Amino acid sequence: MRDLRARIFARYLTVDRSEGAKTDISSIVSAMINDANLLGDVIINNVPTFCSSVVGIVVATGIVVF
Repeated sequence: MRDLRARIFARYLTVDRSEGAKTDISSIVSAMINDANLLGDVIINNVPTFCSSVVGIVVATGIVVF
């Protein structure tokens, strides 16, 4: 997660300064942290489901073959 936040922050640092002047810094930091947290939650919640689906497909295929 820390690496993801660092990469997102590095991306925000490359944003055009004229755009940054129009936006309050607190909203940029809040969006950066929220984006990282949401992405982390999506990964954490969906990886087990994906893995169990793959295992289910392999087992079903094995049953059909044998």
